[in-house]
Amino acid sequence: LSNAENATLWQFEVDHSLIDCGMCYVVKAANGNFFVIDSAHPYSVRDDFRICEFLRKQSGGKKPVVEGWFISHGHEDHVGKIKDILKYHKDELEIKAFYYNLPSLELPESKGWGESGNNIMQSFIDELNARPEIKKHKMHAGQRFYIDNLEFTVLCTHEDVFPRTLENFNNTTISVMMKVGNCKVSFPGDSMGESDRVLIRRYSADTLKCDVIQMSHHGHTGTSSEFYRRSAAECLLFPITEIKFDEELPRQEANRVAIEIAKEYHIASNGAAEIPLPYKFGQTKILPDETFEDFNGIFQLWCYEYTDEY
Repeated sequence: LSNAENATLWQFEVDHSLIDCGMCYVVKAANGNFFVIDSAHPYSVRDDFRICEFLRKQSGGKKPVVEGWFISHGHEDHVGKIKDILKYHKDELEIKAFYYNLPSLELPESKGWGESGNNIMQSFIDELNARPEIKKHKMHAGQRFYIDNLEFTVLCTHEDVFPRTLENFNNTTISVMMKVGNCKVSFPGDSMGESDRVLIRRYSADTLKCDVIQMSHHGHTGTSSEFYRRSAAECLLFPITEIKFDEELPRQEANRVAIEIAKEYHIASNGAAEIPLPYKFGQTKILPDETFEDFNGIFQLWCYEYTDEY
């Protein structure tokens, strides 16, 4: 294949030392520039540095050029570190555009989203507005956009959930499909029940079929078993820790269905997964594990009921 038909996808290993959630994906296009999806939680305290360092390393030491930074939704584990990158690292990389569609904090449902999360989303918006040189693109279902040899199609936004409630903030997620040549990678973000209903009602297996898929809502309750049957992905990416993956698997039928269909799956806390695109089984490389899951620290902060075995 020519370079124009190739790309590289990384499931970035966000720091899970003090938090078990967070999601960041990096795609290197044929021209050597990047498309990034989300970032990490504020409790992944050094991940603004780590993400910038990773992009610089994959640029061969040169100043990285991010053609587009995609924000799936405004939860703190998705925008927490991009707001810090905008604030503290603006000279370390060139960001050309943001792609997003965040709900208004004036919606009646916003009162139930949580003050802390709303404040973090607003601080991201404030940092973005302070950078007028960066283009901003508001996403709507049906839109198609291109980053060099990468083609993206927007499948669902919170506008498509209306008039159903957005009480669960995860239903404000944008779901997007990326194509590299004939290879398709699905990013449903944190899509859950209402978003899943839109996706299943609107799209057939021909549209949802993909080679690689990011597991919705980190492998917690997210999209349905039917969504994964239609997706029929050979490679699954879980933006989660090993311990939470193990805990969720027995009670999440959708995860088990997806795993039965797939040839491989990768958990973010075990090291970044590097996937050459177009995808071919056996070519995925797992980079060295860089962060340590501090189970005691997470327990003190979040009061998870870990078993003695964990």
